[in-house]
Amino acid sequence: MVAEKYPPELQHLLIKYQQLQEQYTAVATERNTVENELKETTRVLEELEKLDDSTPVYKSLGSIMYRVDKKKVIEELSDKKEILELRVKALRKQEELLRSQLQDLQKKIRQVASRLQTQSGSR
Repeated sequence: MVAEKYPPELQHLLIKYQQLQEQYTAVATERNTVENELKETTRVLEELEKLDDSTPVYKSLGSIMYRVDKKKVIEELSDKKEILELRVKALRKQEELLRSQLQDLQKKIRQVASRLQTQSGSR
């Protein structure tokens, strides 16, 4: 947490910066996770496309494997891929916005700190 020795105005900005940094880290982590899931989904789709239509395809449900229609699985995975692509795009935008807000807040913190330092130096 922010030390009590700073003036209230600077404390407030530092706390806000800390919160934004935590949000940014959470969004970046989530984006990374979704991107990894997207890569895996894409890889599975590519492998399924290579299979002959007569090749049996199985899905797992817990410890049970059951046969499924290849076309249906490809359709489900294609839908999932599309959703994941949209999610990655949204997370990247959110990440950019947070990065910009962090940069703006960093500038403001520097300005306030400089002003406070100038004020305390003239006393």
